[in-house]
Amino acid sequence: MAIKINANMSNDKKQMLVNWIPRLLKCFSAFNCKMNVSEAYIGRTFVQFTVEDLNKTRFNEFMLDKLTDSLNAEFEVKNTDVYPDADNPDYALGIQIPLKNREFVSFSSITASKEYLDSNRYTFVVGESVKDKSVCCNLLSDKRVLLGGMTNAGKTVFLNSMICSLILKNNADTLKFVLMDKDSVFKNYAELPHLLFHGVVFDDYGAKEVFDWLKSELDWRKMLFNRNGCRNLDEYNRYAQVAKEDSFPAILVVIDELTDWISTDEFLKMLFEILQVKATAELGIFFIVATQKPTVDYLGASLKEMFPTKIIFKCDLPINSRILFGKTSAVKLLGEGDLFYRKSDSNKISRLQAPFVTQEDIKDTLARFNIRLD
Repeated sequence: MAIKINANMSNDKKQMLVNWIPRLLKCFSAFNCKMNVSEAYIGRTFVQFTVEDLNKTRFNEFMLDKLTDSLNAEFEVKNTDVYPDADNPDYALGIQIPLKNREFVSFSSITASKEYLDSNRYTFVVGESVKDKSVCCNLLSDKRVLLGGMTNAGKTVFLNSMICSLILKNNADTLKFVLMDKDSVFKNYAELPHLLFHGVVFDDYGAKEVFDWLKSELDWRKMLFNRNGCRNLDEYNRYAQVAKEDSFPAILVVIDELTDWISTDEFLKMLFEILQVKATAELGIFFIVATQKPTVDYLGASLKEMFPTKIIFKCDLPINSRILFGKTSAVKLLGEGDLFYRKSDSNKISRLQAPFVTQEDIKDTLARFNIRLD
């Protein structure tokens, strides 16, 4: 049976698979299984295999742990991930073995991809899959995003990538940002014309102003949309163009490090009140909230459910991974942009390599708006 592989795989990588597959199958010898490799993809960060057991053995948790240890020892790596493959028939396993020599995804290459260029203006890049496909997040469908992971796992680089890929598609008339940041993560964007509130919001007083204004803006938009029979931002803006009235920009609220903002219960209360408003995305207001220290005290089930889209980087503790997206597997991620992505309309979790955004990438993007960085 032919093995599915990357469409443009080089001869060197094909030879690598020829060498790896026997070693992979050897690790199953202790289970007396007859395994067949049906897929083998080499990504930037790891090699992914799909193996099917022709004897139809059901692997329990103990067996999966033993197999994982055997694979780690055989390939001299850590953090191999073995899991039941939901996309394949029964008795199939997915196996992801880390590469010792990782490659990174450049920001310029992923923003030149067909997936990004053909997407709508409210789309930002997330990363590249093991099958060499660029994956993007569409705010119109993903609406609210929870971004989590430990320090130095890649969240700050990702936030830069997200902002830059959005402003490549939008001017200040079509998209506005509310950037909330107490650690100067967003300092490069202080002069960006897309910013509301005349700059980055950095204190509790500014946060209160943001939430008060957002509540008023939501009420205003809801009234106008209903009065003119418009169900969402796109419909209203098309109506406004015909009626020669002012259109509305989309608004993306980005809160960096939620734990920095919760010294009192007031912030969470204000955030919760905004998120409880129905159809915020249809009204053109979206949210991305990042945190590196999730706890059930502030990221309880009710608040977490309001962020159906999850982008999760490496976590230092299994409990943090479970709080963020219900699984402990984020501890096996490799850091430096290795992430899990779960869309709002799917339970499927994709493992991606986020693009690496250099300071030059940021400078080049901001130069489009006549902003010069020192």
